[in-house]
Amino acid sequence: MSSEPHDGRVAHPFAVRCSPDLEQSLAHTVDWHLGYGVIGDAEGATYPIDRFVKIETTRLVAQGWPYARGADLDLLADFMGMAAITDEPFDGPLGRDPIQTAHVISQAAEIFHTEDRADLPPYLAALADIWDRSRQGMSRSWCERAAYNYDQWLYAHVHEARGRVRGTPEQFEDYLVIRRGSGGMGIVFDFMERTGGFEVPPAAFHSPELRRMRDLTEDISLLTNDLISAPKEEMVGDIDNLVLVRKHELGCTRDEAMRLVAEDTEQMIDRFCALESGLPALCEQIGLGAAATDAVHRYGAAMRLWLGGSIDWYYTSFRYSLEYARTQSRTANGHRAWQLAPSR
Repeated sequence: MSSEPHDGRVAHPFAVRCSPDLEQSLAHTVDWHLGYGVIGDAEGATYPIDRFVKIETTRLVAQGWPYARGADLDLLADFMGMAAITDEPFDGPLGRDPIQTAHVISQAAEIFHTEDRADLPPYLAALADIWDRSRQGMSRSWCERAAYNYDQWLYAHVHEARGRVRGTPEQFEDYLVIRRGSGGMGIVFDFMERTGGFEVPPAAFHSPELRRMRDLTEDISLLTNDLISAPKEEMVGDIDNLVLVRKHELGCTRDEAMRLVAEDTEQMIDRFCALESGLPALCEQIGLGAAATDAVHRYGAAMRLWLGGSIDWYYTSFRYSLEYARTQSRTANGHRAWQLAPSR
C-alpha cells in the first residue's frame, strides 16, 4: 500500500451546478438568523456572524439543490445554517454528557410533533419556522416521514455523546447507523421533493432500486465528508469518523485508512450509476404514468446533483479546515448556544 499522504478526495462523475439565487439567499439567511438571535456579534451567547458567513452553508444548498430558487432556496439556506448551529454545542462539554444531551435534544425534537408555538426560546422558534414552512403543500405521508427524519438526525447526537464518553470508535456497523442519523441525509432527500415541486409515488419510493440509491447517496455523501474532515477531527479528538474507525479497527495509519475508505466510496459511486441507469425500466415495470415517471427521474437527478454539489463543498469549505478546528471552542458553549434548559 502506498505511503504517500491521501488528500481525502475521490474520483466521481458528478457535475457541480449552482443556483443563480445564491447571493440574495445569503443576504436573506443572515438576516433571518439574526432576527431569531441565533447568530450575532456577542461572544459566547450566540454563533458568531463572521463564522456563520465564512462556513458558506448557503453555497452548500445552492450547489446541492441548484434547481431551487427564491423562497425555496431561502428555506434550504435557513435549514442548513441551523444544522451547523445545532451541531456546534456538542463539540464542548455537552457533547460528552449523554444524559444532558438527550434532555436538550428532546426539547428540540418536540417541535416536529406539536403545533404549540407559544413562548419558544429563539433556537426552537427558528427551528419551528423551518418546519412550518417546509410542510406547506406537502402530503401527510411526506410530513410523517420528514418528522421521523428530523428525529433520527437530532437523537444521533445522544449516541455520538455516548461514543465520546467511551473514548474509542464504534464498531463499523454501529458507526454507520449513528453516522447516517447525524448526517441528516433523510432531511436532504425530503427537501429534494419539497423544493423540486414533486413527490415520488409510494410504489417507486419503496422500491429496492430507489431504496438502494438513497442508501448509496447517503453513504457516498457521508464518507466523502469523513474523508475530507478526518485530519480536523483527529486533531480535536473527535472519533465519529469512518476513517478513524477503520484506523482503530485495522491498526493502520490514517492515510492507509483514508485509502481504504476512498476505494469503498468509489465502488459505491459505480453502483449508484448502475442503479440510476435502471430507473426507466423500474417505472415501466410498475406501470407509472408520465407524471409519476417524471417524478422518479427528477428524484434520481436530484441525488446526483446533491452528490456533485456537496462533495465540492466538502473539499472547499472553511468548515473542514484545521483553522476551523482550532476555533471551534468559541461556539462549543453547551446549552447557551441554544438557550435551552439543562435537566435538573
